[in-house]
Amino acid sequence: MKYLWEQKNYNKQYLKDIKDKYSIELPLLKALLNRVSSLKEIDSYINPDLKKLFSPFEFDDMTKAVDIIEKSISNNEKILVFGDYDVDGITGTSILVKELLRLNADVEWFVPNRVNDGYGIDKKFIDKFNKYNLVITNDCGITASEEVDLMKKNGLKVIITDHHYPKKELPKADAIINPKVGDYPFKDLAGVGVVFKLVSALREEIPKEYLGLTAIGTIADIVPLIRENRILVKHGLNQINNKIILEFMNKMNIKKESIKPYHISFMIGPRINSVGRLTDANNFIKLLVKEDVKNIKKTINNIDKTNSKRKDIEEKIYKEADELIHKLNKKNTYFIILYKENWHPGVIGIVASRLVEKYNRPVLLITKDENNICKGSGRSIKKINLLEILNKYNLYFEKLGGHQHAVGFSIKEENINKLRENINNSIFKNVSLDSFIPSISYDAEIEINDLSFKFLKNLSKMMPFGYENKQPLFKISNIKIEKEPRIVGGSHIKFYFNKHEDVEAIGFNMKEMINFLGEKIDILGNIKINEYKGEKKIQIVIKDIRNHIGELSRVKRENFVHVYNLIKQNKKISLNELYSKSDDSKIFINIIIKIFEELGFIYKLGNIIYINNDINKKISLEKSKLFNFLKREK
Repeated sequence: MKYLWEQKNYNKQYLKDIKDKYSIELPLLKALLNRVSSLKEIDSYINPDLKKLFSPFEFDDMTKAVDIIEKSISNNEKILVFGDYDVDGITGTSILVKELLRLNADVEWFVPNRVNDGYGIDKKFIDKFNKYNLVITNDCGITASEEVDLMKKNGLKVIITDHHYPKKELPKADAIINPKVGDYPFKDLAGVGVVFKLVSALREEIPKEYLGLTAIGTIADIVPLIRENRILVKHGLNQINNKIILEFMNKMNIKKESIKPYHISFMIGPRINSVGRLTDANNFIKLLVKEDVKNIKKTINNIDKTNSKRKDIEEKIYKEADELIHKLNKKNTYFIILYKENWHPGVIGIVASRLVEKYNRPVLLITKDENNICKGSGRSIKKINLLEILNKYNLYFEKLGGHQHAVGFSIKEENINKLRENINNSIFKNVSLDSFIPSISYDAEIEINDLSFKFLKNLSKMMPFGYENKQPLFKISNIKIEKEPRIVGGSHIKFYFNKHEDVEAIGFNMKEMINFLGEKIDILGNIKINEYKGEKKIQIVIKDIRNHIGELSRVKRENFVHVYNLIKQNKKISLNELYSKSDDSKIFINIIIKIFEELGFIYKLGNIIYINNDINKKISLEKSKLFNFLKREK
């Protein structure tokens, strides 16, 4: 068991209201109710029609923005679109430039270099803007008050399109189009979604030819795939028509009719992102705008090489960061803050995400650029709002922006240790220890006998899946494994269930679990169709496994004391060492470790366990939610 299991709290009254209306299985109805906030949303969720998009004129300044752009075009004024270098920024900038060119505007674009320039509008760019009459930002600008003031003093008109959180004082731009400013009904649009709304207002209709790029930017930016975002992605995946993206898909053997968010998140998106991380995104925007396919194969090969280089750099930084973590004072590991001068600033955000996944801690990685400026990226766990907490330590940052799960910042070198020390010493004033215990939420429980191809057809109505519209996770209890589980592909486990050979379970990268499986197990998993050589099977993709633990009654107090003493004597011990030094079963050791971690007796980072010497009060085992839960399960 890797996680604590928690069932999501669906609205039971809503369930009574809808179960007769929709001919959908009960577990799917519960999953559906976990994804909507009102009964009115259900029809929109099941039928995400483009007509259900909000009017772009519900943005407070949309009418102003349209008037400014139309007058600039009619007066032959020069327009600059200033974008961002990630996939969201690249796709949004491309859409806006393409539309302005269609309207015969005199338009150019500029995206800063991630390494040399950093994120957003910098004062060093302002003098270069003087040849333009209007600057329109994309995916940036909402915190650039000083820079906007300078542009206004130079006689420029400024329209900000952004989706990031504003500060208390807004920039004095001529118009601000941001769902987090004013009364726009949906706050979670990506930057490219905001641009799509601006273009919709300019057209006074939905510009369907841009839906594909909008879907790609929305998925890649990991904004919630709900409500308007879900509508844009649902239709956008079916209408990818940009010749450059189609060539990418062809190179990766992705069929247009079967493309999924997965392909954007893990195949197309990282390649486009690598351009902005390691090279100049402006050249790729030119390709998307002009859709020039003459040299596209050579360009894609170069991008693949860039992406491979990015992977190599990422792996090197990951290993170095992992080594640094184990040198930290374990009291200071609730927030992992690491600094090394030569880390590539374009890759540290990806590495931070990987470390969050491994250690279930918020992670800030910091490096120093060639101008001796320390820049960092941060990623967080689901129960901790990273931007909210870091804003409490704003005095240490030169710049700070982002959202609850990801931030970017710059900081003076002398403030890094101060930040690490202060944030870790006071973290429990802001969050509880429970926030650091890995947990996983599932939608509903389902019986093996209820799995069918009809069930999966109804499940497909909930697609596309992504952030905050994740593929439903189901609990299946009291499973008896048929035959011995086997290892496939070198690192995965696969097994079948008694009398259900048309249903298979696979656990990716879970081969170590093969030694922990009891006679009966419960599993959490996603359910899908797996087709191989023309044969279709229902497949459960395992997220976690829990053994039946009725025999926990055999675990006595001395078992807990024995394991605790082993950890205390060694001060630091790996799980494998603990297994080898104890006669207790691995299953019981894992249960005991989970309880100790929840109670705060130990720190656990990956497979290394550290004693917490600061426990200065007696904590009863009965106070452990996990222990009480295990007693109920007996």
